[in-house]
Amino acid sequence: MKTRFLQIIFILISLNSIGQNPIFTPSTKKNDTISQYPTDCGPDPLYMQAKAYSFCTKSPKLRYSYQVDFGNDGKFDLRGTGSKLILTKANGLKYGRHFIKWKVTDECGKSTEINKIFLVKDAKKPTPVAKLLSIEILDPQIQGKLEAIKVNNFSWDNCTPMANLRFRLAKAGEYTHNMTLSDVLALNDYVEFNPCEDKGTQTIALFAIDADNNWDYVETFVVVQSNINCDSLLGLKMTTGKITYTNDVAISSVNIIVDNKPQTSTNNSGIYKVKFNKRLTEISPFYFIAGYINSADLVALDKHLKQIDTIKSPYKKIAADANNDHKIDLIDYEIIRNIILFTNDTSNIRNKYTFVPKGYIFTTDTFNYPTTIVYDSILKNNIDFYGIKIGAVSSTNFSESYDRAAIPKLPLVLKNQHFTKDEEVRVSLQMPECEAYSYTFQFDPSQLSLLRIEGLDEKSYNLQRASDGIITVLFVNGYSIGDKPNFIFRANC
Repeated sequence: MKTRFLQIIFILISLNSIGQNPIFTPSTKKNDTISQYPTDCGPDPLYMQAKAYSFCTKSPKLRYSYQVDFGNDGKFDLRGTGSKLILTKANGLKYGRHFIKWKVTDECGKSTEINKIFLVKDAKKPTPVAKLLSIEILDPQIQGKLEAIKVNNFSWDNCTPMANLRFRLAKAGEYTHNMTLSDVLALNDYVEFNPCEDKGTQTIALFAIDADNNWDYVETFVVVQSNINCDSLLGLKMTTGKITYTNDVAISSVNIIVDNKPQTSTNNSGIYKVKFNKRLTEISPFYFIAGYINSADLVALDKHLKQIDTIKSPYKKIAADANNDHKIDLIDYEIIRNIILFTNDTSNIRNKYTFVPKGYIFTTDTFNYPTTIVYDSILKNNIDFYGIKIGAVSSTNFSESYDRAAIPKLPLVLKNQHFTKDEEVRVSLQMPECEAYSYTFQFDPSQLSLLRIEGLDEKSYNLQRASDGIITVLFVNGYSIGDKPNFIFRANC
């Protein structure tokens, strides 16, 4: 028996579309702003195109025409036919606001008109050029004034003559790269220098603004010279301090904050000089630079936590308190461990130092210590500090990082071995018996791809840079599992 299917197809025809006018596309109707970056004054040729859809059943063919009003002043300056046109300087194009009327007609005689506004802008920035200058201030009561016109060194623009460029000046700290036009225009066309506060080489920025409000800036240097004895004028006095590790090894390049403002830094001998003009002056060091921490620090911390060899030195206790919560616990251990393995984001602790006044006498509460000194110009108290590297628990003098960093590289070469593509390559390491060790295993990632590591628990290595051929390993006896790691690779060629 045959089965018959009856299929009914409905064809819907919109009666309204039979007599509907052609429709322009949204992009044709949309008002536009065209930014140009010409090498000369421009404007560059501008290509315009109209597109519409026909509903005429006779033919899909469409006829286009246009009228262009340059300057949008109500008078048409250019007429033509076609869906495409090129506007140039020769036929009247200039920068500014313009108007175009498009018309499209189909084969059924139906037509549609649209009006479109388009703005052509010169967006090319001017090129500021500045001189290197020096300024001498002779009167301590008068600030030195430097005008932008004297800093300008033939700045130029593709359209705006140099005589019509507008200039602004700003000192370092008064400007940024993401300023708005309003921010730039709010600047002065001059800067002033204080004979005492600004003595020496100063960075300034010369801003150039063209007629179209495009702007750019260039930095230059001004040497501010003055023979005025500023210290005497301001009633400034000076005192000297020193910053070292606990074994008196100097720490250089430590920033010195005086009354909440950076003033100076330590030299190679750890010496710094502070100027002041009042009785009480608050002094605090600041240092943030990478320091070396290794497995010996974990061993020392491990022994402390297990009460095998507790930390006695208050400075070591401060170093062991990695998260600064005023206690030493497993959280500090994990933080220091992550620093050595380069896991997680520990850069803020890896680079952290703290400072304790050298003459401070610790109480039973080791973690309640000052980090600043209030200098009394009458008492003339000591302003020396000890620097403590956070995490450096095992070192006595905290300058051990220089010695630790000198650990030699030990190349491991597999001789007389030939590998075929995709073959497994096993590298076994027999480590000596010790309380802890850490090392970086490096290989050529173009030749080998790491498959897995055997004989060592996952918490004892970091594979974040394995694709670059770098594996960091940390073994601590009692915390890590396994001390005979096997690295299994796949040969790439």
